Amino acid sequence: MATCKIKDCNNKVCGRGLCSKHYAKWAKYGNPTEIRQEQKHGLTLKERFFAHVTVGITKGSCWEWTSFRDPNGYGRINIKNKPVLAHRLSWEIHKDNIPKGLCVLHGCDNPGCVSPRHLFLGTQKDNVADCIRKGRDNYGLVLGEKHGCSKLTEKDVLAIRSSEETGVILAKRYGVSTATISDVRKGHIWKHLPLVQNDKTREPFAKRMTRENVLEIRKSNEATSVLAKTYNVHKSSIQNVRNRKTWKHI
Repeated sequence: MATCKIKDCNNKVCGRGLCSKHYAKWAKYGNPTEIRQEQKHGLTLKERFFAHVTVGITKGSCWEWTSFRDPNGYGRINIKNKPVLAHRLSWEIHKDNIPKGLCVLHGCDNPGCVSPRHLFLGTQKDNVADCIRKGRDNYGLVLGEKHGCSKLTEKDVLAIRSSEETGVILAKRYGVSTATISDVRKGHIWKHLPLVQNDKTREPFAKRMTRENVLEIRKSNEATSVLAKTYNVHKSSIQNVRNRKTWKHI
């Protein structure tokens, strides 16, 4: 196990060769071993900005933001414990303050670009018009794995729907919650993909149980699990029939 590079610190490495404690000090003050009150991070805002930027080699090429990006691809940086969009910071560093009510728009159509040459000011109306003109007006229409927040792929979804394993096992395997597994199987999410028909995909209770079935179940001495498999229902359904919690009129 890698340990912190700070002398006499044997904690597990979190990032940049530092443990979580020293990494937090580095991120806030620029020095993992001492707190510099006069200047947070030990860097100017411009130095912090360029520490996360890859400047394009050719003239006019994009400057790519290499640090954190949100699901839409826009770079973000924390300033005084508040997240700030990196391209807006670039405008303020290289141009001027952003007038109230105006947006900083991308002429290059690359949300991760922070080159001041590729940015221009506009209203929210201009921003929407720019999205429509460039064919990016698909808010709410991004489906499946193309969505920035998606943890699953189409292959994963189809595998989950065809699997007979429990939701707990599948949730652990794919790194999601059991509720997500349930929603995937029921088609509440990923609605554009077909539901896989298998033993776990059954018709509603009222459609698959008949009067004759109910009478047969109540007369049978077979185990609940056997009857559930025979009639393709859950074991609780068999118990409810036997205990007259359902089909009370028979």
